[in-house]
Amino acid sequence: DPDYALAHAALADTYILMGFYSHRPKDVYPLAERSIARALAIDPNLTEVHLSKAGLNFFHKWNWAGAVRSVRRAVELNPRSAQAHHWLGVVLVCLGQNDEAQRSMEKAREIDPGYFIAQVDLVAPYVVRGEFETAAKIIERVLEMASDCARAREQLAMCYMGAGRYDDAIREARRAVEISNRTGVFATALAKTLAAAGRREEA
Repeated sequence: DPDYALAHAALADTYILMGFYSHRPKDVYPLAERSIARALAIDPNLTEVHLSKAGLNFFHKWNWAGAVRSVRRAVELNPRSAQAHHWLGVVLVCLGQNDEAQRSMEKAREIDPGYFIAQVDLVAPYVVRGEFETAAKIIERVLEMASDCARAREQLAMCYMGAGRYDDAIREARRAVEISNRTGVFATALAKTLAAAGRREEA
């Protein structure tokens, strides 16, 4: 169905994630932009496409104001969307608005307790405040639900690193690399933890 707006938004999300994790951004982000434009033309009031637009602004264009506008529009269209509240929190924490970011992420968890990626990102406001052990405990609880989540392992490594627990950080970063089949972003996180631990030759 070429007029299925949600499918175009989902395709855009796929391209955006490919550009972040595995492909050259210049090869896939223009495809995401086209998919977003198509979805908006079909249904301008679809929550998911506004989240896709926010993601493109956030990851590719670094247009923070545009990302905020898009994600707030998504929340307005569907206040019960856990994904919308999650993404609002992600964008806001990058803008230094930690209190509202934390409320948004907690709202996402309240709406959908099984949406564990939102719980992974819930650590961000705590990390910004230097509350690394509290952040680590949040991630440890997530891993009880999803032990093979590479992103959770990576974030736990960053929390341990911030707390000065370098051996634990390296262990978790290595696990993230293994789970992800050596995806670049996780390999970079491992290099960062090794360097922070003073093991620059291994990094």
